[in-house]
Amino acid sequence: MTPPDPDPGTRPPGDTGGRPPSPAGPPPAVSAPGGFASSPAVSVPEGFAASRAVSAPGDLASSPAVSVPEGFAASRAVSAPGGLAPSPASPSPAASAPEGFAPSPAGPPPGGLAPSPAVSAPGGLGPSAARPVPAGASLAGLSPASPVPVGVAAGASGPGGVLVGLVLAAGSGSRLGRPKALVRLDGELLVERACRTLADGGCAALVVVLGAAADEVCERAVLPAAAIVIRNPDWPTGMGSSLRAGLAALPAGAGAVVIGLVDQPLVRPEAIRRLAAAWRAGAVAAVATYGGEPRNPVLLTRPILAEVAASATGDRGARAWLRRHPALVHKVACDDAGDPADIDTPAELSALTEARPSPVGP
Repeated sequence: MTPPDPDPGTRPPGDTGGRPPSPAGPPPAVSAPGGFASSPAVSVPEGFAASRAVSAPGDLASSPAVSVPEGFAASRAVSAPGGLAPSPASPSPAASAPEGFAPSPAGPPPGGLAPSPAVSAPGGLGPSAARPVPAGASLAGLSPASPVPVGVAAGASGPGGVLVGLVLAAGSGSRLGRPKALVRLDGELLVERACRTLADGGCAALVVVLGAAADEVCERAVLPAAAIVIRNPDWPTGMGSSLRAGLAALPAGAGAVVIGLVDQPLVRPEAIRRLAAAWRAGAVAAVATYGGEPRNPVLLTRPILAEVAASATGDRGARAWLRRHPALVHKVACDDAGDPADIDTPAELSALTEARPSPVGP
């Protein structure tokens, strides 16, 4: 029996305390920690010579390999193989929003306005080309249009892009006896007045759809230089074809569009601004109301444009879509922001002229 080992500090050098000395030899192999397997030898690829061991510089001893703590990358630089330039570090990709969530605009919504649920764009809806489309054509598959024109108005931005104004002025005015776009009121043509109302309301770009007497309108009307003018060859089929042509011509940067009718000259820019505020607060669609009744103008966001275009047939514009999706339509009171009265007959035009309305104001 081996006697108890005394305090090592009290034994003379070389005294093993009665235990036999340990045999000389290499230390035993250390097995890899649990969960790690020893790395197999890596063969040298064909055409490459095996690297020679590099001695430590100067009088520095080679340091043993130090494992990198979890979560840290090794810091030593690695030279590129002969003839190859080192690859630049790739930036980390931006984190995408969780599926089903769209980035929310900053700030709380106006009183009583709850953010509308995000609506995914119908399949194939992309930026549309600025050109007429035949009646019944969809927006899917059209090529991108040019960027939003600059200088039409002080741009209004919101979710998904800028605000664009769309003037529907293609009708022949059969009951009035002449195209409504060419009617003059307070020293300006109705098509000019409609463009000015939308621009003053904050639209960053304008699209004007013409049809009847399009050449004469282009010759006589003074429209903003950057306005996109569309000639709708199918205007006799009704307002639906003009709406489809206008939506297909929206600039690529359009996030929402406000639709104005050329025969409603008493709508004021304030109504446009109120619809734009609803859009920035999260509304998918917004409509101006007078006495609680929905009228014009109407605001639509890009994700729903293909569905609206598909439902615009005959003399129906966006009305069919709005009625089918009441939960997505935000009503904006505009009783003190103009009058939605339209001009359909000579008697209505005379009454409006005799009333001598003031020019479009704020």
